[in-house]
Amino acid sequence: MPSTCKGDGGGCGPDTDDRTPEKIQERIKGATSEFIDAYALVFGSKPDQAIWNQIPDRLL
Repeated sequence: MPSTCKGDGGGCGPDTDDRTPEKIQERIKGATSEFIDAYALVFGSKPDQAIWNQIPDRLL
């Protein structure tokens, strides 16, 4: 049983190692190409640069 399980019926939370800034940044970068592909499939073109300008530089 993961150490994040409380045993009080609240279920198990995510592993705290997954919530570090490095892991979050890694997931954002990893999802970028999937997002671009999905956006292009739905809208027929690549997303506008303005979308990326909304992501703080510290996350990229």
